[in-house]
Amino acid sequence: MVLANATAMWMAIVWVVCRVLVGLFPGGSRVLLQWWVHSVNLGQLPVGRMTWTGFWAGGITAVALAWLGGWLFGWCWELASLKRKSVKA
Repeated sequence: MVLANATAMWMAIVWVVCRVLVGLFPGGSRVLLQWWVHSVNLGQLPVGRMTWTGFWAGGITAVALAWLGGWLFGWCWELASLKRKSVKA
């Protein structure tokens, strides 16, 4: 549970910082996204405006998925640790 909570907190921090940077540098965010999707032409995508609804909806889903990913990773880690302990015994 600790790993899941820490992962969710980290995602919340990253989400807020990212949204602030996108708000300050909207053109730069499009260039960065284009690098991430291997230079696919994003010129046809509409340029949206940032809203509080988008901020909260995106943030909540990002944090929830980060928590779930952290929990799943922690569960796998514990499972692997138990198997390793039984092999040593």
